[in-house]
Amino acid sequence: MYYNRTISNNFANELKYGQFKWLIPYVKEHDDLDILTGKNDSIEFCSVYRGTSRIARIYKSVNGYSWLIDAANPYMKICPELFSVEGFNKDNLEYLRSHIAAQNQFNRYYNNHKEGYYQNLLQRKYGILAPPTSKLLIFDKEIVIGYSNQSEKKQIYGINQDRYQSVKINLKASNPKSYGQPHNNQEILGNELDLMALDKEGYIHLMEIKHSSNPSGIYMSPFQIGLYKRLFDMIDIINAVKDLIIQKQDLGLLPHDWPIPTIQKQVIPELIICEFKANSQCYPSKYNEVVKYIQNNASDIYKDVKDIVVRDEHLNHLCR
Repeated sequence: MYYNRTISNNFANELKYGQFKWLIPYVKEHDDLDILTGKNDSIEFCSVYRGTSRIARIYKSVNGYSWLIDAANPYMKICPELFSVEGFNKDNLEYLRSHIAAQNQFNRYYNNHKEGYYQNLLQRKYGILAPPTSKLLIFDKEIVIGYSNQSEKKQIYGINQDRYQSVKINLKASNPKSYGQPHNNQEILGNELDLMALDKEGYIHLMEIKHSSNPSGIYMSPFQIGLYKRLFDMIDIINAVKDLIIQKQDLGLLPHDWPIPTIQKQVIPELIICEFKANSQCYPSKYNEVVKYIQNNASDIYKDVKDIVVRDEHLNHLCR
């Protein structure tokens, strides 16, 4: 079980000096775009996002030599020329970006100003465009924990997810009118964290974004966020976080003059509610009901959820 998102020096050099050196400056110039570098067991990649939608990705296998370019099929159909090493250039990416921006079918990923829009906004404000005085630095997004093999994943992630799911199902069964009908086939929990940040005191923040138009997502979020905290508490991420920030500062993906503090082992779980409505029943009322149920019925989970910090899209604290 591990967290390691730094890309190889070879890939980093292509982004900084080589055939892809135009890409990071291009993304910085466009408010509707964001960029993510990373790797997993099989590939290392650099992806361009518009909200939650990955519109282009450069990647290669960890042990390979050939670059590949792809995206979701609808985007590849708009500008097929972009998705080859020879055609991956600023003009073709701009054609794709502007075409997507003009089509209503893609609004749900960014133009509707919901979760994807705010993920993009926060990542740019506290990440790629952050000033050196920024109170925190968002250094990663859509974070997935790695596992050595499927057996390890089942033993760690699978068992913990099942525990969280069972308590969530029991909560719904106790009051289906308020929380919905319980279903054994629940959504996946703890699979992909929205954002990860480091503050000036060296604390790592695990951020999950919810929009006020998604009330059940807000008041049921302790299950999702608590599981993230439990999983990240199991691994030592300090060196991996430091290495990733240093690499992204060198690439120009983070401000190079933001001083990296001594990184603390403790992680801070956070819920970010965008366009929060003060008269909403989902927070704090129903949210607190869920936390109270967990406290009374699942003490092992309560220790993961009791310290969740809740903020608005400006990162101001919201009272519980």
